[in-house]
Amino acid sequence: PTHSPPRVKSRGRRSVPRTTGSIAHGPPSGAPPPSRGTVACLVARARDYDTCRRRSRADATHSMALVHHGAPPDPMVFGAVFVRKSFVIPSTAFVRTDATHWTLDMRQCVGEGGSVADVRDVCLFIPDGSLLDASQALALYVQAGNSAWEYRGCVSNGAPSEVFPLQWPTANDGTIPKNAAIGVGVEPVAELAAKESAKLGSKETFARRVAMDLFRYMESFQAATAVSADHMVVPMNVLDRWFTKFQDKFRRDPDFLTRAAEKD
Repeated sequence: PTHSPPRVKSRGRRSVPRTTGSIAHGPPSGAPPPSRGTVACLVARARDYDTCRRRSRADATHSMALVHHGAPPDPMVFGAVFVRKSFVIPSTAFVRTDATHWTLDMRQCVGEGGSVADVRDVCLFIPDGSLLDASQALALYVQAGNSAWEYRGCVSNGAPSEVFPLQWPTANDGTIPKNAAIGVGVEPVAELAAKESAKLGSKETFARRVAMDLFRYMESFQAATAVSADHMVVPMNVLDRWFTKFQDKFRRDPDFLTRAAEKD
């Protein structure tokens, strides 16, 4: 007789109620206990979820740090560097007195024990050619004590940087007051042209005074070696001797030429 194989009773899928609780609270009551493999899977997923959540928070914090809330900071319209004395000082470090003028108190630059007299030159520059109109320029001024603002030079898109001697105004005793400042203002190029002409004229005057000082020094030898009114006999090293004397006087008193001209 033929024996048929035993009938295997098929097992249907057991319906598992959907969990409504979170991983932290565990499955709802009445649910069958999960197997060890299921627990391991849930633990792994929980760890992945927590890791992703922390990364998302870190990314969000990093992104928020790059966002500037409120009004953006003022751009650097110009910069200044005191030669051999400072790093770049942006216009944002100046006190903005109005829309087109800035001032910088030199006491905050030299400190308590410093002297303004040691700050002799400044480099003024424009960082970007789109900040100024072609008809405008940045003018540099200096002030010390109760003196008026004195013009020192300007920069523009055509000449965006320049080094200017500060030549601080002096008091009646020849010293430079401690409360000195520099000022920068936006002015029309046409108006600054006249100031530049006056500045050039002062340089020519200074050169003439230096030449006159040399002539007087050479003239001092004329009495002992007089030949004629049209000729002058001087030592071979007269220029070296004069320049050494001139340097000594200029270092002790930079304004001695001006005072000599005023006496004349």
